[in-house]
Amino acid sequence: MYPFEKHNKLQGGVNAIFSSLNKNRNSSQVNHKRRIRRASERRKKVSQSSFPVLSTK
Repeated sequence: MYPFEKHNKLQGGVNAIFSSLNKNRNSSQVNHKRRIRRASERRKKVSQSSFPVLSTK
């Protein structure tokens, strides 16, 4: 086993770890955006239902 082969194997493992971390980070960001969108929609619904006089005008 040559040293550069060993290095390539290690580098591959490190890259795999980093790619999985990045995937997790991206999915959590997407979920966070979805949550924010849902919360804003809920807020709109609540404001419309709590102020029926304003919404009818």
